[in-house]
Amino acid sequence: MPAPDELVYDPNSLFAEVFSDPALAEDLAFAYSCREINAMVAQLEHHGRHDGAAHWLKHHLPACDDPRRHLGL
Repeated sequence: MPAPDELVYDPNSLFAEVFSDPALAEDLAFAYSCREINAMVAQLEHHGRHDGAAHWLKHHLPACDDPRRHLGL
């Protein structure tokens, strides 16, 4: 059994698993800033969650005031 302060999961993998949910992206992407979306997309892409990353961008861009900030991710 792990020590009480020892994680038994990989926090980055858990983040990628949770935030690759398309329903979550649809519900929340409009509320995030461009910088936050870019960080989210980069993390998801790094973990091979390309569909999840695409969902966040797809649902953020309609409300985005500067879509150019998302080019070249």
